[in-house]
Amino acid sequence: SYEQSKVGSPVKREEAEKGDLIFFETSGKAKGINHVGIVTKEADGTLYFIHATLKSGVTENNLAEEYYRKSFVKIMRVY
Repeated sequence: SYEQSKVGSPVKREEAEKGDLIFFETSGKAKGINHVGIVTKEADGTLYFIHATLKSGVTENNLAEEYYRKSFVKIMRVY
C-alpha cells in the first residue's frame, strides 16, 4: 500500500470518485501508510470504501467511522 500511494494524482476528500484509492496509517508501531481501499462514494456524497481486513475479510466501511477517520492519510486517482 505504501508503494501504491506514490502513484497517481492527489484528490481532495470532497472530490473523491468511485475507483479512487484511499490510504490509511492503521498501525501505531509501523509509521506510514500501511492500508489501502477503493472508494465507493454514495450519491449523497458519503465516502465509503471497500478493503480487506484480517477479522472480517473484504468489507465496506464509511470514512466517517472514527477509526478510519483518524487513520486516513490521503486519496489518489490512478486513472
